[in-house]
Amino acid sequence: MKETKDNTYLKTNEASKIAGVRKEDELENFSYEDEDEIIKSELKKELKSWKPIEEDFSLEYHLNRLTKAELLNIARNLYINKISSLKKEELKNRILEFYEEKVHFLIENIDVERFEFLIDLARKKFCKVRYTNIQINDIGYFRDMAFLFTGILNGEDVIIMPEELQKIVLNKDNKSLRDRMENNGQVIKLFWGMCNYYGVIHIDDFKQLIKKYIDFDLSSMDLKVVLENGAAYYNEFEYDGNIGNDALVDNVDAIFLKQHKRIDLDFYPFKKEELLAAARADFQDKTKAYKRFYSFLINNFDIDVDVAEDLIFSLEADIKNNEKISEAISDFLSNFQLSNVNESSFIGSEVIKFANNIRQWIIKGYTPAELSSSTVVNKKKIGRNDPCPCGSGKKYKKCCGRG
Repeated sequence: MKETKDNTYLKTNEASKIAGVRKEDELENFSYEDEDEIIKSELKKELKSWKPIEEDFSLEYHLNRLTKAELLNIARNLYINKISSLKKEELKNRILEFYEEKVHFLIENIDVERFEFLIDLARKKFCKVRYTNIQINDIGYFRDMAFLFTGILNGEDVIIMPEELQKIVLNKDNKSLRDRMENNGQVIKLFWGMCNYYGVIHIDDFKQLIKKYIDFDLSSMDLKVVLENGAAYYNEFEYDGNIGNDALVDNVDAIFLKQHKRIDLDFYPFKKEELLAAARADFQDKTKAYKRFYSFLINNFDIDVDVAEDLIFSLEADIKNNEKISEAISDFLSNFQLSNVNESSFIGSEVIKFANNIRQWIIKGYTPAELSSSTVVNKKKIGRNDPCPCGSGKKYKKCCGRG
């Protein structure tokens, strides 16, 4: 194999590094000029939120500084209804009217991590931004709910909490609320973990699956708000009120339909600690299959560690998105300069081994290798007039049974 390492090397593709997981339709005509425009656009948008401000902690002062579009966004994020036809001044007044009520509601539906951020800021009233320890995405999340505002004060970037929220946050800090937030956090992380391993998960399936992982009742929890805001904050999974999905899923409907046609197959029974471990922004399931394939790349090709990990990450995303194995192999091989067919076959066979031993979304978190065992399949028969197991409420013959 030493000969392969000497004669084969990885192509460099900075554009795909910048863009993350490669999507051919998005990057087909990608150029550095496009990249510059994207960066400039995002920077321009962000800079609009960092203008000189007065040392004023009133909510009304900061709302007055915003555009109608920004006020509309805040009102929606505060779950204030009947706002689409309001003028700017009316929007501002509606937010002022409902702010305290909605803040109490939202705080009760976040997790401890976000509350700790709010507590810290409430004690300071404002703080100078140190970009090494404050995430701009976190600031944007809270700014979109009018939980904080940003600007330049005495020549320095600062974030300010309005005094109306400061009083609420400091007064609400108690054990009962923190216990509730701990439960919220568990639910978010378990949902996130399931999105990672199953790709797509319907809320009805989630409610059934989570029962074995928690010792508290979900009936008093506003799951929609908890999960919507968890998705917005962590930005690693999505939730539309019915279906959640991993951020890397290309076609939610396609994965969902494939899953629920497998009525013979229950969702893979992960351990609680496995799901919680998967609820992490930098999570990579480094199974035996992963480690074997990683070693194969490092030992046989002249590539560094980071590039090997990126290649595996991208390949795994393609496979989980149910891309044809021939196309996944072709995409993977395009990263290499190969001198003969034998080298292509050599790599392709390892890709197939890897694909057969990773947890795939359309088969509900199982690996193809696991499904080769007949003991995995649920032999329960479902009649055509029985309720469809996908939770749609329709009869099986009119839903997933149509295929």
